[in-house]
Amino acid sequence: LYHQKHKLEYKKRTEIALDMVKQIEEEGEFPEANYAFDNGLLTLDLTRYIESIGKHWVSEIECSRHINWEGKWQRVDEVSEELRRDHPESFRHKEVKQRNGELKDFWVFSKQVRLKRYGNKRLAIVHETPDLTDPPKYYLTDALHWEGGRMLETWSYRWSSEIFHEFGKQITGLESAQVREKKVKRHFRLSCI
Repeated sequence: LYHQKHKLEYKKRTEIALDMVKQIEEEGEFPEANYAFDNGLLTLDLTRYIESIGKHWVSEIECSRHINWEGKWQRVDEVSEELRRDHPESFRHKEVKQRNGELKDFWVFSKQVRLKRYGNKRLAIVHETPDLTDPPKYYLTDALHWEGGRMLETWSYRWSSEIFHEFGKQITGLESAQVREKKVKRHFRLSCI
């Protein structure tokens, strides 16, 4: 019974993320803020909830994600390679203001594409070097009117949470704590003290 009780109480990290977003929205402290998260949290439930409250989101996507490109389903990395090889001029230079106020150069291809189950979204394929030889990064947003620069600006705010995440893993030992949600909170509070 003890095992069954904990199995029923267990939540996936994607479910925890959705609960956190709902709590943030109920508190109403950040009415103008959009969301940025990595591909590990990209789920239909989360994106649909964010869209239902009238906000936007930006997420990384894995290179193996399939998009509808010119009438057929292709991996996003194959599309990226084709663009880089055949149409390098389609990558536009963007100076993007980072969350710390600094400007950073990117070369971005941005287009509205269709994904299975998610529907129409805006894809950005991003390089950090003008010769496009670095490995590209792939971003997706529901904001069809955003250009690649706006997507990257929103994405840059995600990194402030990465500092917190790194602190939690390296300093407080959260990653090694194999406990349930309530105990993780207690462990984190104690570690920060």
